[in-house]
Amino acid sequence: ARSALHALEKVLPGVELNVYARTPTAFFTEIGEREQYLSIRPLSDFVGKENLVINTTPVDLSFVDAVPSYWMNTGYSNKFGVPSGSTSISPLEMLLWQAIAQIRIFTLGDATIQVTNEDELILKIRHALEVL
Repeated sequence: ARSALHALEKVLPGVELNVYARTPTAFFTEIGEREQYLSIRPLSDFVGKENLVINTTPVDLSFVDAVPSYWMNTGYSNKFGVPSGSTSISPLEMLLWQAIAQIRIFTLGDATIQVTNEDELILKIRHALEVL
């Protein structure tokens, strides 16, 4: 969940984020600069009205009546559902970008700098993962 939160903060700086945690007080001991756009709530409050849901829990949350635009279950199996009408994002997409970040770090020492022929590398990884 922390990695997903970090990625969203990088891609969508300042966007309002809602975190539904099984143990909200344990999720963050201090939110500091995030407090103006981040709220941490108990998982029992989750109703699925957000535009994007990234489920990092071991709980199937697809029972919700709301229809989020996008939904990702981060488990690498398909044992959890996706609400009808939501666009499912494969958790392999997350795995792909973790791999790209690692390759950047290993080869260039920085996860933010693209490696040579990165677009080609991404296509090869997508093909290997069957995420095309």
